Amino acid sequence: MKKGIKTFVLMLGLLVPVLVVLFFAGRAVGVSFNKTVPDNGYNETAYVEVNGTKEWISIYGQDKNNPVLLVLHGGPGYSQSLFAYQYQKEWSKKFTVVTWDQRGCGLSRDPNLKADAITMDLMLSDTLGIINYIRDSLGVEKVTILGYSWGTMLGARLAYEYPQYFDAFIAAGQLVDTHDNEVAFKKAAEKWAEKDSEGLTMVQRLTPDNLNMEHYSLKTKIMTRYGYGTESKGLGFPYYPALYFNPYFSIADFYHAFTDDGSLYLAFINSDDFNTFSIYNQTEYQIPYYFICGDSDYQTNYEITKSYYER
Repeated sequence: MKKGIKTFVLMLGLLVPVLVVLFFAGRAVGVSFNKTVPDNGYNETAYVEVNGTKEWISIYGQDKNNPVLLVLHGGPGYSQSLFAYQYQKEWSKKFTVVTWDQRGCGLSRDPNLKADAITMDLMLSDTLGIINYIRDSLGVEKVTILGYSWGTMLGARLAYEYPQYFDAFIAAGQLVDTHDNEVAFKKAAEKWAEKDSEGLTMVQRLTPDNLNMEHYSLKTKIMTRYGYGTESKGLGFPYYPALYFNPYFSIADFYHAFTDDGSLYLAFINSDDFNTFSIYNQTEYQIPYYFICGDSDYQTNYEITKSYYER
């Protein structure tokens, strides 16, 4: 018996180093492939000085003659640099895609940033700084912006106030009015939970008239419970291989990505600046404005977005 255990421990001791070597060797091959620069395209990264911070971007495209697309990620504070390069590869056939980790998150992480300094105006200013860097470095006059969720808040304001910088604005899950969005969500959730006492208790704790992190956390749990979560139908691309072969992240970057608590944006999310956002009065845009909306989207309510689109 003891001999068998010793043999097992010995084999395990030999196997683990081999697996570790294979893990890192496989990752090195994939990372090297993902760092390849297309013949007439871009595959580069940079840290851009913006309003006292260094903010990370990647630029990837298969043809330098394609228009430029800047992606405004959600959250706020929910970076996409972990895996965006994977699902944006298809886009790179038609656009030069710029991925940007906004102030303080993802590869723009900065432990010295103060949470109470973040405002909508500052985030708009950051975005304009990134846009001007893109225009200068890529030699283009205008860019197309694609925002989703929180990114549509930024995008709609930019498209309305600074149309001279943009070819078009694409909104995936447009947030039209923060308060009305959460009122509509609670109304929908009450129907889902009619025969579920535990779920109904969660729904009754929602506070659309007093928005805070507890409300948003409950909202996420309720959507997941009833099959409306952002990942309930799957992400539609190989998430874990995308992490494994990520060409931008070091082991330390992965550690911070999965351990940072996101508290940098808490004060902003709880502010009137964020929770009174509305674009009801913005109906005359000077650039093309495209809506991508799902009729099962309760993160940014589809019916409100549809009504706004019709106006």
